[in-house]
Amino acid sequence: MPEFPARVWGYKVKQKPTHSTQRLLPLVPKIEPMSTAVTPLALTPAQPLSTNDQELSYFNVFVGTTSRNLGEYLDTPIWCHIVLQASEQDQFIKHAIIALGALNKSHDVTAAIGNLSGRALAAGSAHYQVAFRYYGITIQGIRKACQEQRKSRRTILIACLLAVCFEYYHGNLDLAIAHVQNGIRLINERFLGLMHLTSFDGQQFLQGIIEDELISIFTRLERDIYSWHKANLVEMHPDLQNVAAAIIQAIPTQGFIDLNAARKFFDILLTQVDRFVYNIDERLWDYSDPSSGPRPVFQVGNSTGAIFSPIYQQQRVKFLKQGLTSWRKAFQPVLTQSLNLGGKDLLVAKTLLLNFICSAVALHCCFGPELTYDAYVSEFRTALSTAGTLFNVAVSKLGHTFVVSSILIKSLFFIASKCRETSIRTEAINYLRSMSRQEGIWDSHVASTFATAIVELEESDESGLIPEHRRLRAIKTTFDLHKRQGKLRFLTATMGTGPVGFVAHRMELCW
Repeated sequence: MPEFPARVWGYKVKQKPTHSTQRLLPLVPKIEPMSTAVTPLALTPAQPLSTNDQELSYFNVFVGTTSRNLGEYLDTPIWCHIVLQASEQDQFIKHAIIALGALNKSHDVTAAIGNLSGRALAAGSAHYQVAFRYYGITIQGIRKACQEQRKSRRTILIACLLAVCFEYYHGNLDLAIAHVQNGIRLINERFLGLMHLTSFDGQQFLQGIIEDELISIFTRLERDIYSWHKANLVEMHPDLQNVAAAIIQAIPTQGFIDLNAARKFFDILLTQVDRFVYNIDERLWDYSDPSSGPRPVFQVGNSTGAIFSPIYQQQRVKFLKQGLTSWRKAFQPVLTQSLNLGGKDLLVAKTLLLNFICSAVALHCCFGPELTYDAYVSEFRTALSTAGTLFNVAVSKLGHTFVVSSILIKSLFFIASKCRETSIRTEAINYLRSMSRQEGIWDSHVASTFATAIVELEESDESGLIPEHRRLRAIKTTFDLHKRQGKLRFLTATMGTGPVGFVAHRMELCW
């Protein structure tokens, strides 16, 4: 076992969830079995809902500032069209928008204080009080609509997304995650109930029912929480796995017609890839603690720490690798065109490429020891260069920014924690330190703090190649943005004369 600093210690893993999670107030109290009837999307807004001067002021803040930041260059249709149109039909959607505008205004008042310290002072502003008053009205309205089954699942899904934004922006990560999971359940329910209507021909997956943009953003929000220690993923029904597999197999061999088509398939594919890697990490945590129950159905190599998985997992990896290869080939013409066009298309294409590289590397290395990542230095360098372009063009000139889902931070954290080439991981951390930015659950300051701790643990007392037993594996994080403290959890391999095992560690951090 490696000699880590005194602030890192082993501990019993896989604690059972406590009833404290029952205190969370999820947006949808209970999802009843849905009818097979389809509620089509409204083509025109209903009669405009009344708004007083205060509400109009905060609504305009959302339209002029908040909405542009939430999706930045990646989700413009959601914030400029889908959400605003929904607000003209449903009062609780409009109240959620007003709450976000007021919350944005409260953070603007304290922006000069810098980074996370402004959260506490923002809580005392009048804007903050208005934000929570309207957010409370929103939640009450949604619950009533759910109980009376007066609104479509799509409307509740949009409200769910706005609740995710509010809780992430406010810093209540546990509630935000609960809302993400509710949104995923709603989408899964729609796919299960309407599988016969699912389209694979390049049109909307659920044409006229739920926009692909909503499916896309929730799949990204789900991927963002995979490294969160307390995240309990929504179970995926086997029929949904079959739908996802059919979508992956439908990736056009002749290439995507545009960026939107590439993104549709991209988000479904990467959700399957990242979920598989997440599950392997979870099995390693189970393997490290014999008291947690039966050992997972794989073996660990005695000399290397590589995982010998059952046939069905090997077949699953092969299928996902083929999907990644198909997507990358189909994406190349669109990527070339986007690089020539520049502007927003360039940023979207670069974002897809960055996330693709990181997920592909993670999948290729998930069964091997941590030393396996050393064979992908070239890919890490390409990913870092791509991240640098996004930083220089879209991020570096901005002040503190809140974006609802990860665009850049998660990938930079992955590069810093998994690439052991010192110059590459150092530059990735420098990018994180140079930002004042939150992307959903991922905060740039927090990510740089955790990444720095990982590098210090791995590189302390070592020069040259970092040995396997010092490399951190299956990394999990939890943190509190208000208290400015968090925990880093990870495994290390025991490399000796006996069988390879894994030891769990925990490190407390503050900033």
